[in-house]
Amino acid sequence: ALPISNCYLVIGTAIVGSATLTLRKNGEDTALVITIPAGSTTGIYSGTGAISYSSTNTWSWKLTGATTNAIQINNVALSYK
Repeated sequence: ALPISNCYLVIGTAIVGSATLTLRKNGEDTALVITIPAGSTTGIYSGTGAISYSSTNTWSWKLTGATTNAIQINNVALSYK
């Protein structure tokens, strides 16, 4: 298993409310989270947390918040050591 400890998100629109993007592993939330503060503009946001990776895992993202307007996600990146 490889550890994933860095994640980055690029958004293309400003958001009114705050938002959180959580990496899900095998259908469950992980500790790898990117928080976008309320009133954020376009740009790059980094995440916190670390998880282990295996080739048998399934992955998805969960976006919560930012309910007052749409959010444009241009890119999400993960890195591992």
